Amino acid sequence: MLATLFRPNQMIGRWLVIVFVLAPLGAVEAEVARPAGVASSAQYLEAARVWVLEAGGQQTVWYQDGTKKAEGSMANGQRQGSWVFYYANGNKKAEGAYEANLRQGHWKNYTATGRLLSEGDYRNNLREGEWVFYYPGGQVETRGHFQSGQRHGAWINYYETGQIFYQGQYANGKASGAWVYYYAGGQLYQRGTFQNDVRVGAWNICIQPNGPCGTETYEVVRVPPLANIAPSGSTIRTPTNTSDPGAILDALENGGVPDDVPASLNNGW
Repeated sequence: MLATLFRPNQMIGRWLVIVFVLAPLGAVEAEVARPAGVASSAQYLEAARVWVLEAGGQQTVWYQDGTKKAEGSMANGQRQGSWVFYYANGNKKAEGAYEANLRQGHWKNYTATGRLLSEGDYRNNLREGEWVFYYPGGQVETRGHFQSGQRHGAWINYYETGQIFYQGQYANGKASGAWVYYYAGGQLYQRGTFQNDVRVGAWNICIQPNGPCGTETYEVVRVPPLANIAPSGSTIRTPTNTSDPGAILDALENGGVPDDVPASLNNGW
């Protein structure tokens, strides 16, 4: 605001005075209009921009506009029992159960459009056992096993037609052992061995469906016994003139299975 500064009987100029207002941090009832449908006793959390009501062992959370964000059971200040989470458009995001704030048992995750994205079990907040991932049309895209949150055991990925794209084994989160990839028509694409996520040995590679096919050998470059020299990796040379699954394969090897767990499931908003 503008203010006029005076000495006794003398004005010496006009100054812009900036006023700072300090407010306590944390859960505050901000100057936000309460939307219809939000309980009158719900508290607004400014940092997360959500409304929260906890009563009778249940917690309900709304987005700022009044759309429900989550609801579930509480015990001793922790998530306990069944919970359901929602997108801002009202569609279901995820559902499952907690024990003392940790995800346990079977969980389902959904896309913002409402389709099933993935499902599987948790043990102490880590994926455990078989998980299934789905295409937008509902077909199975990937099926595989986790152990203590890491891919472990058999994994298989499908084209939308149901034809197998790849299948192989993981050990402690890394591709290991025999792996095979197929073209969309079922013809062999690549076959070989992984060791700790790295291709090793002879790989049979068909650069087009039904050939021509050939063999390429991959060697892991060992770290030289000298200080300050980093390993140079392996000689991975995926053919670039494959027509149908090459881009998918590159993406898989660079990223693997995405983490589709919403951040709000980890006890935050």
